[in-house]
Amino acid sequence: FRWNTSFCVWNIDEENRHGSSYLENAEFLCECTLKDYALYDIGPYPWIIIDDCSKVLGELYKISDDMLPEIDGYEGEGTLYSRTKVQVYDQNNNLYNPFVYVYPEFRKILA
Repeated sequence: FRWNTSFCVWNIDEENRHGSSYLENAEFLCECTLKDYALYDIGPYPWIIIDDCSKVLGELYKISDDMLPEIDGYEGEGTLYSRTKVQVYDQNNNLYNPFVYVYPEFRKILA
């Protein structure tokens, strides 16, 4: 039984914290900041894209490797998003290297 770390992005507020059903068995670790990325609200789901001048606030969860296929399916990994290893920092500036789902085609759309 191996554990991974997954970074899940939310509008952090008390009502919606830990709100996703696929994270019911995940362990909440802390709130974190993802630097050099931006979050865009495009309607039914957000885009996280590379942006050297921005940052995204989110939550860090510890998950089992067995959960990744379910989360990948929910996030559209490989079709809509790309699961990417990133660096995030907690409030004490501790570094973590979790996964985040990034929208990879954004720069093509703007070109």
